[in-house]
Order: sequence, then structure tokens, then C-alpha cells
Amino acid sequence: MKMPVPSALITRYFQLLANRQFTEAEHEMEIIKFYVYSFLLEREFESFRQLLTKEQFNEARHELGRLRQLVVEKHSAIVEHEFERFKRNLGSKQHSEIQQKLEIIRQFLTKCQFTEAAQEAGRLEQLLIARQATEALHDLKRFKWILTNRRFAEITEDLDLLRQLLESRQFTKIERELERLKHKMKRTEWDKGYYRALYGMLLAWRSNNNNSYVFFSKLDLSDKAALHSYRREFLEHVKNRLHGDFDRGFFSALADCMRVLSRIDVAKVPNAYGAASEKGKPETLKSDKSQVTIEDFLKE
Repeated sequence: MKMPVPSALITRYFQLLANRQFTEAEHEMEIIKFYVYSFLLEREFESFRQLLTKEQFNEARHELGRLRQLVVEKHSAIVEHEFERFKRNLGSKQHSEIQQKLEIIRQFLTKCQFTEAAQEAGRLEQLLIARQATEALHDLKRFKWILTNRRFAEITEDLDLLRQLLESRQFTKIERELERLKHKMKRTEWDKGYYRALYGMLLAWRSNNNNSYVFFSKLDLSDKAALHSYRREFLEHVKNRLHGDFDRGFFSALADCMRVLSRIDVAKVPNAYGAASEKGKPETLKSDKSQVTIEDFLKE
């Protein structure tokens, strides 16, 4: 079964966990949650529906405004994090012309003008190409993808449409739109199991005594044969129809994790709970030849 989110996001998430970059892993999980925006709005849309049922239209309008502000703030926080990481990784490459572009982008981000920021990032991209800054280009392309991804923009568009329908009292259309959004946000038991595993892995890697995920405490990330063996075992559970969809989704995430870990360089990470820490780690995984690229995003 297909991953419920883009494989590039999941792959990077596993890479960050393996390199014990937990802050970045948490940020990646925020992007995943935003991409699957039922995490954000499923309960809130139901509250909005109840307000309509009670004919509390002013309260419903206020709720839509609150939700839109919530979404904008969440998107802005994600974009801001990506921009700051990109700037840090630029390092000594911040020449005067590049600094000017960065300041312009910053001004657009402050005003939540993401389209304009993406256009300016495109101009900055040409400068980096001219300077052959390959690693910085990778970060910039990811930043642009997050700025312009249609999936993120759809959230505010859906909320704006609901507000317009409410203002014109088109309640039948509102109900149809809510049904469409409910179907769009519906998560299967498989999806729920997959997401539960993602959260569990972060908890397990971050805390050394999570009994629910004791498997990770004994995982040797340098043993490729064992990782392949674990993946085959998890895939057998995925295929086993005796398991419920939740469990099969859970095992699917574990199998995906083993696939990623078996392909990355973990020479500096002897085991899941080795001495390596976030401090001093690079902001990105550039030494990893299997690091996902923007082309992986665009394939989704």
C-alpha cells in the first residue's frame, strides 16, 4: 500500500532519527502533519458543523477565522524554520548580493507573501547556480517546495471557500463542502497505524527506556544484513491478513524505516542509543549519498 505522505518526507524523517537530529525530526513531523491536515482540522471542522446546526452563525464565522489564523501561523513557522536552516547552511557563501536576496525573502515571509518569496528564491537559485553552490541549492529547492506546495495552500483555500459560502448563507453548499472535506481528510486504520509508528520511533530514539519500542534500543544501524532481515520480517506482517489494518500500517512504517536505514551511512552512529548527540551534528545530511532531493518531492 502506498505511503500516506510523500516518501521524501518519510525518508528524511528516518534519516534524521538515525543521525539523532531530534529537533529536525520533530520539525519534519510537523511538515508531515501539515501535509495530512486532518491532524490539524478534523475536530475543528466538526465543531464548525455543530455551530451551523445550532444556527450560531457569528460564532461559526469566528471559528473559521480562528482556524485560518491557526493554519497561517503553522505554515509560517514551518517556512521560517526551513529558511533559517538554509541560511545557516549557506555559511560563508553569504556574499553581499546573496545577502540582499535573503533580506528580500525575509521581508516577504514576514508578510506571509509566500508566492513572492518563492519568486525571489528562484532568483537566488540562479545566483547559487552561478557560484556552483550545489549543497545550498538542495536546501533552497526544498525551501521553495514547502513555500509553493499546493497541498499546503489548499488548506487556507478550503477555509476561505467556507467563509464565502457562510457570508452568502449558502448552507446547502456548505454542507456539501464539509462532506467533501470530511472524505478528503479521512484517515484509514492503516494510516493511523503508520502515523502511530512514526511517533513511536521518535519517542524510542529520544528516550532510552521506552519499553514499548525496546526493539530500537538493540538495533545496530551498521549491520545492513540484519536491517534487511528485519525489513523482510516486517513486510511479512504487512502481508498477513490475520493482522488488522492498524497493525499492518504500523508494520509498514517499520519496514519503510528499515529500508531507509539499510541505505544510509551510519558509520558515526554505532547503534540507536550511541554516544552521538545532536550537538555538533550538521544541520543537513549531506554526507549521506541516499539523501532525498527535490526531485523526489516533485515525483509525489
